[in-house]
Amino acid sequence: MRLLPADSAEGRLPRFEIGLLWLTVVATLAALFWPKLDESFASPDNLMRLVQVRGLLDGAPWFDPHEPRFAPPLGYDTHWSRLIDAGVGGMILLFRTIVSPDLAERLARCIWPLLLSGPTVCAVAAIASRLGGVGAGRAALLAALTTLPLLPIFRPGEIDHHNLQVMLALTIVACAMWSERPYMAAAAGLAGGVLLSVGLEAAHILAAVAATFGLLIVFDPAWRRPAAEFGSTLTLSTLAGYLALTPGAFRFASACDALAVNSAVAVAVGGAGIVAVAWFGGTWTRGMRFFGLGCAGILALGIYVAFEPRCLHGPFGLIDRTIFSLWLDRVREMQSVWSLLRIDGIQALVYIAFPVATALSVVLLVRNGISTPFGWALIVAFSISVLIMCSQIRMLFYVTWLGLPLVGAAVQLLAERTSRPPLTRVLAAVLASPPIVAFVAMTLTSQMAQTRATPNEDADDGCFRSGDYRTLASLPVGMVFGPIDLGPAILAHTPHSIVAAPYHRADRAVRFNQEVMAGTSAEARPRIIERGADYVVTCIVRPATSSSGSFNDALLAEAPGPWLVSVPTPATDRVKIWRVVR
Repeated sequence: MRLLPADSAEGRLPRFEIGLLWLTVVATLAALFWPKLDESFASPDNLMRLVQVRGLLDGAPWFDPHEPRFAPPLGYDTHWSRLIDAGVGGMILLFRTIVSPDLAERLARCIWPLLLSGPTVCAVAAIASRLGGVGAGRAALLAALTTLPLLPIFRPGEIDHHNLQVMLALTIVACAMWSERPYMAAAAGLAGGVLLSVGLEAAHILAAVAATFGLLIVFDPAWRRPAAEFGSTLTLSTLAGYLALTPGAFRFASACDALAVNSAVAVAVGGAGIVAVAWFGGTWTRGMRFFGLGCAGILALGIYVAFEPRCLHGPFGLIDRTIFSLWLDRVREMQSVWSLLRIDGIQALVYIAFPVATALSVVLLVRNGISTPFGWALIVAFSISVLIMCSQIRMLFYVTWLGLPLVGAAVQLLAERTSRPPLTRVLAAVLASPPIVAFVAMTLTSQMAQTRATPNEDADDGCFRSGDYRTLASLPVGMVFGPIDLGPAILAHTPHSIVAAPYHRADRAVRFNQEVMAGTSAEARPRIIERGADYVVTCIVRPATSSSGSFNDALLAEAPGPWLVSVPTPATDRVKIWRVVR
């Protein structure tokens, strides 16, 4: 593949065009969602992130992302990255200089995800432009902008980690697409290190790009410098993230769900291998270069496994497996497509509508030829994401955003075959966008569905806003036991401690909480008293469980037994409170 001149604008969209369209969309989203900002609290992750940000602003040590009110007396050590805490917290501090603290926090929660959507949209347009020219970039841009209101990760209030990880993953691919310029290859490596510092959820996308750089230097020495720039910045940024974010007490502890010594050293070895072959393999044969890269990859994987073999089982390799049946298997974002088909019926096919449209786009693009080797990296990353999505529906975010450039390029190919390419491109981009594809799929499946979807245990229970916890917050400080999904809301809206919250690293607390909820009221009494809980709460709009006679159902019926004394609450309160009688 030819190298473009450094000053070439081939395949680029005007920055002004992208910026103006993006600003129009995000301003509209900000206006629409500002009155409904607290609806984002329906996600426990947004509430838990807010608790973590507030802790940092209140003086919690940078290297100690510890929540002492979560499962005391030991507390909870989160694996969430301080990078997001710093970003959201820094924005809050900035706004505090001009508005009240409460308004500053709300502004930060509103603006943070919208800001992250900007680089994501630009990356989609840049990838599509490289695949199919300016027309493809415009088609992908239009589809991406219409997607922002549909998928929740970039809506105001979404301050968990998914949006930043999607943005960084798309940035890696976009920079790699234009990496004939070494500084773009370096940017791809830098984004890769930051991505790993935030989380490992999208590591397969980085791996697809790294593998492509490796294969390029095997077959084409002209890629030596871009590959070396990518490998060196990936290595340095990953090690910097590891050193800057890992608490001292865990500096040499392995982890399967976050950047730790095992993954940091493995990535450093793999990146160094790319650099070594790029700089010293110019006189080698292709076979020798391939062998050298293969040895580096095997060594990196061996180091990762040697540190902690259980990580071969995935991000949950180090947790108590019993919490799967007790809790994790019923979390909606962890469901497989096949499970959702059983739960929601044929209407669950809406989840695979856009991935299918993207797959058809890939077929069209492959038949017409992929213009850049990194187009294959994108296709591989998309394909792996689809496979993961089939077992964990939460990967749908990545599938959708990785698919948008591919759909944009396919739309441009079709438009070029018509008499009016611009008009066809606009219409096709709108029709192929995720909102329209999802709407069509939803309409068709609704007509075909024979039964209504069954309630899901982890659906929005309605008890997440601060107003729901005013009575609880006014009570003397103590420990609260209740439905596991309410834990982050209690931490965010009250001064109390909690027994458990829905996070896999707190596996012992999760197991205790779920076992007590599934047992009878008589069985719950000694365990709750022994645990030291002062209050028991529930949200009365939560669905009942399938196990009749459980403690959870007794709470929902507001008849948990004489050992719990009801705390008077306004009739409109959905959170009901009981004091524990010892």
